[in-house]
Amino acid sequence: MCKHLVVYVKASELQEFVDLLDSKGWAVIDVEPRTKFWFFFSFVLSYTIICEYVGDAESFEDFDSEEYVDGLEEELDRKEE
Repeated sequence: MCKHLVVYVKASELQEFVDLLDSKGWAVIDVEPRTKFWFFFSFVLSYTIICEYVGDAESFEDFDSEEYVDGLEEELDRKEE
């Protein structure tokens, strides 16, 4: 059973995605910036979110993490519309 999830999120969607994960029973363990360098400048365009499932153990189902993240992204897109 997989209880950890790694998600790559655009910087502009970070807080909304963390809120969505929280509402689904996921606790954020770490947020790491994914920095891009251009000459002497660095930019944070996205983040890596590492989380662990802390919700109700009975309602947790083993899942394909890529498919699950795709579903979360679609849900976030629908909320923005």
